[in-house]
Amino acid sequence: RVIMYGSIDCSGSMAENATHYQSRQHQNQQSQQNTKMHFVHATLNNMIDTIISQQEEFSHVEFYLALVQFHSSATCVLHPMRVTPDSKDEILQVISRIRPLGGTNFEKCFKEMALLISNEAQHISPSDDIPEHCIQRMHVFLTDGDNNEGNKSIPHLAGLLGESAAAQPTQIMIGYGTDHDSATLQSLCSHFPNSRQWFIDDIEKTGCIFGEILWSSVNAAFTKVSISTPHAEVYDFETMQWKSEICL
Repeated sequence: RVIMYGSIDCSGSMAENATHYQSRQHQNQQSQQNTKMHFVHATLNNMIDTIISQQEEFSHVEFYLALVQFHSSATCVLHPMRVTPDSKDEILQVISRIRPLGGTNFEKCFKEMALLISNEAQHISPSDDIPEHCIQRMHVFLTDGDNNEGNKSIPHLAGLLGESAAAQPTQIMIGYGTDHDSATLQSLCSHFPNSRQWFIDDIEKTGCIFGEILWSSVNAAFTKVSISTPHAEVYDFETMQWKSEICL
C-alpha cells in the first residue's frame, strides 16, 4: 500500500510563466498553457494515468492520493482516495480546480497536512493482508516560493509535520525555480532522517522527479537496510565518517 500526501503550492506566483526560452509573442499566444500551475496539473494528470496504466503489472499495489492546496491559507481538496479507473475522473476534476491565489504560508499547510494524516484511518480501512511494514507513506511538498507568511521557525514547522508520528511519512521536499527558499527546505529535511530534497531549476523536469518518486515507492522491496562490516569500515557520506555499519 502506497499513500502519497501532496502539498501543492498555489500561491500567486504559480500563475507565472514556466518557460524561459520562448519568444514573447509565443508566450502571449500560449500563456494559459505555460504557467507553473498548468504544468503541475499536467504532471499530476500524467502521474494518475501512469498509475492506472500499470495496475495490471503492479496488481499487488494499492495506491492512494491525498492533496492539500495552500497559499495564505490551506485546504484539503482530496482526502485519501485509491487511484483506480473508476476514481480517475473525480481525482482529475479536483486537480483541475487548484488555482493560484495569495501568498505562501508553510505553517497553515503543515497544520492541515498533519490533521489529514492523523485522520487517515477514516478514509483508508486497515487490512489484515497488508501489515504496517508493507505500507509506504510519503508527504510530497512542492513549492516555488519563499515562506512569507505565518510562523517561520524551523523547529515549529518541523514539529507540525511530526505531529502525526503514529503514521510518519517520508518527507519529500521539492523546490523549483530560483525564488524558492532552499535553506528552509534543507533545514526541514534535517529533522527527518529519511527525507529527500530536490531542487529543480527547469520546471519541465518536475515530471522526472515524480517519476522517480513513483518508481521507488512501487518497486521498493526492502527499506531501512543496514550493512554491517565487522572486519572493515565503510565511509558514510551523510555523517562524513568511517563506520562499521551504515543504513540505506
